Amino acid sequence: MFKKKYFFFPFHKMAKPKKEMKPRKLNAYFTKMLAAREKGTKKFTYKGTVYVRTELKSGMITYKKK
Repeated sequence: MFKKKYFFFPFHKMAKPKKEMKPRKLNAYFTKMLAAREKGTKKFTYKGTVYVRTELKSGMITYKKK
């Protein structure tokens, strides 16, 4: 007689599709630091302070205030 339909309980809601996340803009320090890291420079300045390149035991490159 009737075709069988899938039965959904009224208290179960379908999941909404997630919105696509846009990456946030980096602040000025990080843009300068990433540019220095890509170029491989040993130091860069930001707001009058000099940051010097250091390498950790794990091989990660960081910059410290001089």
